[in-house]
Amino acid sequence: MTNQKKVVKKLCNLFNHSEAVLFGRARSALAGILESIGYSENSCIIIPATICPSIVSVINEFGIKIYLADINPEDGLVDDECMAKLISSIDTKGIVMICYLYGIFKKYPKTHAKAREKGWFILENDAFSSTAYLHQENPFPLIVLAIIAFGLSI
Repeated sequence: MTNQKKVVKKLCNLFNHSEAVLFGRARSALAGILESIGYSENSCIIIPATICPSIVSVINEFGIKIYLADINPEDGLVDDECMAKLISSIDTKGIVMICYLYGIFKKYPKTHAKAREKGWFILENDAFSSTAYLHQENPFPLIVLAIIAFGLSI
């Protein structure tokens, strides 16, 4: 078994999913996700206001309408209440991208509930906070899509 296949198997086991795909960059992973689920100019995505500009450029290539979610000043992460309200205010189906930064793993119960209620995709982007959830029991139980950036810790 190649090293790449070993890593894929380890990720599948870690997140209790049957499939994983490796990409060299988050931009490539996001493009692959958007292409595979068929998102286009009739779609929308909610992203953190502090998202990396290279991620925005990928979304723009697909012509997807972008909504920016406010940041909670206490922890620097997206505000759960804000994202849930944004999802409620948008009539079309979309994607909500939840980002974990600075090694902080945070739960977003209102965002998850509203996204599931409206049939939205939830895209988890861990942005180098892998160690924050490695010791959680079933860290991402509700997701189908994730961008996981990791180093030697897996």
